Amino acid sequence: MWRWIREEWEMAGLGARLMVPLGVLSVLVLIGLLIFSLLKEPETTDREPRVAGDLPNPLEAPSLYEVMDDTAALPRMTPQERAILERHFFALGGVERLASINSLLATGEMLLADGRILPVVMAKKHGGRIRVTFRQDNRQVVMVVTPDDAWKTVWQAGRLAFVGNLLPEERENLRRSSYVVSELFLAMLNTWTVGYLGEQAFNYRMSHCFEVRISDRNRIRFFIDPETFLDLGREDWVFAEDGTLSLTRFINHEHRNVDGFRIPGKMEMFANNVLVQTFRAQEFEVNPGILDQSFRRPESPRH
Repeated sequence: MWRWIREEWEMAGLGARLMVPLGVLSVLVLIGLLIFSLLKEPETTDREPRVAGDLPNPLEAPSLYEVMDDTAALPRMTPQERAILERHFFALGGVERLASINSLLATGEMLLADGRILPVVMAKKHGGRIRVTFRQDNRQVVMVVTPDDAWKTVWQAGRLAFVGNLLPEERENLRRSSYVVSELFLAMLNTWTVGYLGEQAFNYRMSHCFEVRISDRNRIRFFIDPETFLDLGREDWVFAEDGTLSLTRFINHEHRNVDGFRIPGKMEMFANNVLVQTFRAQEFEVNPGILDQSFRRPESPRH
């Protein structure tokens, strides 16, 4: 065989002889490129994946750090933790929109644990002012909480029948159950201590968990969907003086678009793992122009 190859080589012309080393060289080059591609590490990219649907990259939108005052005491977080927050606020509507909220009005029905269904109107305005109106039997009840006052009125047949103070438990329940688009955003604006607790189980699914410490005895944990970055709900942890824990859990469902915001249409409230009320929203309005007078205590009726 080798003799045949040598005779063929001696009989071949110059052009044929040149093609042999060129062919061998081409094969060696192809083998080298194949080995290089196998050993080369995959390329990385700094581009962030998009959030839910066709929304643009949240990192291209104004960040919380740009919207807030430069002197604000923002929490120290890793870039990954800050990215989660940025995505969360972006999914809700963006930090500029969240910062622009002055008031919120919601109408719907409140389903209580005893089976009663009450028509409800909830109004919340900047400055910690809350007003809830609902009908019960033949009466209309108005409950209001402000930083300086907490009162309720009872109306019968269109006439004011009673004005009095809210009980402490009524006041706290009203403060906790009145919805805002992002309590976590407001907590950061208030420069409360915010920390990331990693991924934790909430309502039978894993979620990002951030904790806000209002005081040594009061903390709130917020749970964020790792896929949509919407607010799954929150837990209010309150410790009594004897160390007893009171846990209130809020679970959000059925998010909808309202004036560029993502707001849940159904909210469940659990007290120590017992369902106490469910709010189903029929309509939401952002910045509807609620008058300050709506939060002022009226004079007691004269009999």
